[in-house]
Amino acid sequence: SDNDINGILPIVTTHTFHRGVNDCADDAGYYLFVVRDPLARILSDMNYERPNMTVVDPFHRTHNQFGIKELYQDCNFWTLEDLARKGLLMNRRNNRDDPLSNKKCRARAFDAMTGVGQYLVHGYFNYQYYAQFAFGTEGDDSDASTIPENANLLVIRNNHMVDDWNAINKFLGGQRTDILKSGDIPVNNAHTKNATELYLSKYSKVALCQVLCNEIQVYKDLIRGAINLNAADVNATLEELEGVCPKEAVENICSRKRPNIRRKIEDRKGEEYY
Repeated sequence: SDNDINGILPIVTTHTFHRGVNDCADDAGYYLFVVRDPLARILSDMNYERPNMTVVDPFHRTHNQFGIKELYQDCNFWTLEDLARKGLLMNRRNNRDDPLSNKKCRARAFDAMTGVGQYLVHGYFNYQYYAQFAFGTEGDDSDASTIPENANLLVIRNNHMVDDWNAINKFLGGQRTDILKSGDIPVNNAHTKNATELYLSKYSKVALCQVLCNEIQVYKDLIRGAINLNAADVNATLEELEGVCPKEAVENICSRKRPNIRRKIEDRKGEEYY
């Protein structure tokens, strides 16, 4: 088809490790992660999962398996700014009768961001989930890396997709004629974004970075553990991260312990969502 991409990478990438699906062999040659900074990832997911309230059945498919209604409609968290401002930053002394300030919605906001609660698909299946599932690491110790030494890990950074793709393709033995260009990458799930759904206040960013701290540490583990990224690549990505979440980018310890997700991993083996 017109969207076919040449090279050895599409040929050798033969199995899927995405959401609730993992059909990779235990002796897989490599695991390929496509990543972006956790704040950008959760912002994208929050906008993508937002139900369309103009249709007859806005809560369909995965919405029935995840708490989409409970998060968006019941708590009125229609944007990530809503969730941060009304959920993470809401004063606990506010009127208990106000659904925006009740304890349940605050807990949902926290659980959705940390992957503890089953509210957002990519929030639940986060980097911690993928790293621990792929490499069999426990990862509950916030000081310990979720990526073992000499891991068979390849990483494509969303902000450097073309360069990383071409570097990996060359690493795997690809030819110079297989060079990927930016126009070669198909975009299948894009939608028109507006300023409201992309907006985050400085206070919301601080709160979101704080609650995403453990996820940010795993993201840094992935970047540092990727065998296709050199020191300059790693430093460039960490500098980009510092521009988004300054404190969490330079510190390696979070105020909250990394969640224990052994049960989540065990429960999701062999399942498929969509």
